[in-house]
Amino acid sequence: MALALLVRGNPFDLIVCARDESRLIYTDELLGTPLANHVRFLLDNGNPENGFDARELLAAATPGAQVDCCGPNSLMDAERSAADGDSKVELHFEAFGATSDSRASGEDNQAPFEVLCRLSEITVLVPPAQSILDTLLEAGVEVDHSCKEGWCGTCLTRCVEGTPMHRDTCLSEADRARYLAVCTARCKDGGQLMLDI
Repeated sequence: MALALLVRGNPFDLIVCARDESRLIYTDELLGTPLANHVRFLLDNGNPENGFDARELLAAATPGAQVDCCGPNSLMDAERSAADGDSKVELHFEAFGATSDSRASGEDNQAPFEVLCRLSEITVLVPPAQSILDTLLEAGVEVDHSCKEGWCGTCLTRCVEGTPMHRDTCLSEADRARYLAVCTARCKDGGQLMLDI
């Protein structure tokens, strides 16, 4: 899309968001071409305060501008919230993954529950408004992660005991018998999960 705009002479900016440089894609294609004059990289290093400011982007946009947003649901939700019905720009969205079945059906247990980490030998209490992933990170447990939306599969962890509520889009039904995505899963009965981490 960016190359097509460049060929046509349409003005545009391309903003690429990532946690850090190791997670960037297409850097050679973007920086090694005339596209380099149109691209800006935003790296938050895992701190949302350093991330993309949707309100700032929309406030600076010229009337009638088209904003195409592609990424995880959290990014698109921020864009929709920032627009807040403002018709100054035309918004377009492309999701990386669909909303999980449990969220779509309204099944969303927000009760607190315990997670026993078998390898780390610690137990954490996951509060209602926080993910297993964020709770583990706060407790000092290192967990590979990326999207925090349940679509990429980077944070998949083996579940040893308990009944998880799966809210991801990356696991097959067969895989759900053994694994969960700690960025979105919760405990179905509000009790306890034991993870191989």
